[in-house]
Amino acid sequence: AFGLDVGAKATALEARLSAVRSDLAFLGASPTIARLDEGGKDPSAASLLRQAAESALLLFLRSHAEVVRIEVRSSDTRPLVHVGRRLGVPVLWVSASPTGREGAAIDPARPRLTARLPYDEAARPLAGGVTIATEVEPASLLELGEAGPDSPRQCRLHDAKGALLGRFPPGPRGRAPAGESEVRAEAPVPAEGWSAPGPLSLSCAQPERTVVGLAEPVWSRYRTTYTLNLAVLGLALLLGAFAL
Repeated sequence: AFGLDVGAKATALEARLSAVRSDLAFLGASPTIARLDEGGKDPSAASLLRQAAESALLLFLRSHAEVVRIEVRSSDTRPLVHVGRRLGVPVLWVSASPTGREGAAIDPARPRLTARLPYDEAARPLAGGVTIATEVEPASLLELGEAGPDSPRQCRLHDAKGALLGRFPPGPRGRAPAGESEVRAEAPVPAEGWSAPGPLSLSCAQPERTVVGLAEPVWSRYRTTYTLNLAVLGLALLLGAFAL
């Protein structure tokens, strides 16, 4: 039951990553983003177009809690718009000389899970020739469907090379108390189109005493069947005694 539960969570992670990437492709193909690199002679029209693009990107962040930042670049890789989060709140990063890295926690040691559209050189370019990229927080993905940071389940997400991408609950995992057994399960998470080499791997562990609830539906059916068998047996004995 625990293995099936972890497998279902891996399927949910795959679906969420696919949904983020699909929504990103839809956003990048919208006229608001595709026309962002158009110069135009009317400053007011260009300003309105940019404001519409910024609003669309901020709305994308609000509706995708696991997304950390989004950046849009022109066909010649110039940064056009960059939005991200500050203390969890979606904000627009503004700079006189934008680099596309403003406000982002750029740390080479921090694992990153990013998607960029178009995906590779052979991919069809987006409308307007722009490039749009997003980064998600793996720990936020792992939090989906969990009871909270106090959950007894500890889950980790690794890439195909074994590099740790994220864990939930966050922070180092403590050891189980002496003499207490754990159940463990692992399931693959396909992540086509993302930066980490796939398939990703979801591994979870949980104290055995906290997992017994997963088998309660099975035990409930067993108790019902056992009770019905006893009732039928008692009725058979009663009918047999009456016959005698």
